[in-house]
Amino acid sequence: MSLFIETIRLLDGELKNLRFHQERLERTRHKKLGIRKHPLLEELIQIPRGLEKGLFKCRLIYGNEVKRIEFEPYEKRKITCLKVVDSDTITYSYKSADRSELDALFRLRGRCDDILIIRNGYITDSYYANVVFWDGENWFTPYKPLLPGTMRACLLEKGIIREREIILGDLARFQKLRLINAMSDLDEAPEVPVENLK
Repeated sequence: MSLFIETIRLLDGELKNLRFHQERLERTRHKKLGIRKHPLLEELIQIPRGLEKGLFKCRLIYGNEVKRIEFEPYEKRKITCLKVVDSDTITYSYKSADRSELDALFRLRGRCDDILIIRNGYITDSYYANVVFWDGENWFTPYKPLLPGTMRACLLEKGIIREREIILGDLARFQKLRLINAMSDLDEAPEVPVENLK
C-alpha cells in the first residue's frame, strides 16, 4: 500500500501552516486512496512534553490510516551549489514516502549540495524543496513544480511570491534563488546565487 508524508514545522510548541497541510492530506487521501473522511491534524497531533521551545520537525506517515507521528530536532542544511539535472519522466505530485525517482536524480549531484530538476524544459523543484527566484524586485516560483508545497502555497496566498513559467534560459534574469519548504520560510531559506547552478 502507498504511504504518504506530511512534514510540519513545530516552532516553540506551535504547528505552523496547519491549514495547508490539512488540505494536502485530504487531497492526497481522496485522489490517491479514494477516502473522503479525514482526521483533523490539530486534533490528531499531540505535542510531547519538552518540545515547547525550539524548532522541531513533525513527520506524519499515513495511508488509509495514520501509521505514526514522529518528532525530531530540525537542523538547517547548508546549500551552496545546485546541479541542474533533466528528467522528462519524473513525477512526484503527491508527497509520497517512495522517493526513489528523486533519489536517483539526487545521486547525479556530483560535488553539489542539491539538485535543480528540469522537466520538459521547465524548472520545477530541488530534491527537497520548492524554489523561488529573485529578479531584483520580486520572488517568482515555477508555475509547474513537481510537488506544490505547503510553504509555497502559503507564500502565494499572501502575495509574497508569484508563479511563472521558468526555463533554463530564463536564469540570466535572476540574481539568486532560495529553497523553501515546510521547515524553511522565505526569510530563512537557504540562498544560492544563480551562478552557483552547475
